Amino acid sequence: MSVQILTNTLLIAVLLVWISTRQLSWRAVRVDSVWRFPAILAIVGVVVTASQYGSLVLAPIDVAAVLVEAAAAVAVGIAMGRIAMLRSTGGTVETRTGWWGVALWVVFIAVRVGMDVAAARLGSDLAASTGLIIVMIAVNRFARAAVLVHRLRRDAAVEVEAARSRV
Repeated sequence: MSVQILTNTLLIAVLLVWISTRQLSWRAVRVDSVWRFPAILAIVGVVVTASQYGSLVLAPIDVAAVLVEAAAAVAVGIAMGRIAMLRSTGGTVETRTGWWGVALWVVFIAVRVGMDVAAARLGSDLAASTGLIIVMIAVNRFARAAVLVHRLRRDAAVEVEAARSRV
């Protein structure tokens, strides 16, 4: 087993456990900070990818693999944002996705691993890189955050309109 495969497996396991734990617990959500984690992941992923493949010439299979993985990351992120439960507690909005969120993570990782295997067999070096894994998780978290922020703003607008109609 190569060091990169071992690193990727360990990274996926750690992120899956950490994010799954967060999916199952209620966590305060603020519109101004919901973008921080995906932004940090994206920066780390790009830096790791650039350090591994600074002079890599992208083949068509690399581009195709990245596009398919990004589409899967966005689709699962949108689904996570849509299924997220929201509750208001003492002026704070909290969210969680529960076991459905964990199931979506498993689907996302299965698609990611399947793409790695298929792209590697077709000659892609980039598809299985640790940096790209981190970038795709960031893409997923950005999509989830976008849906969540939209829902929070929509719900706030509905509450304002309801308050106006009561006056």
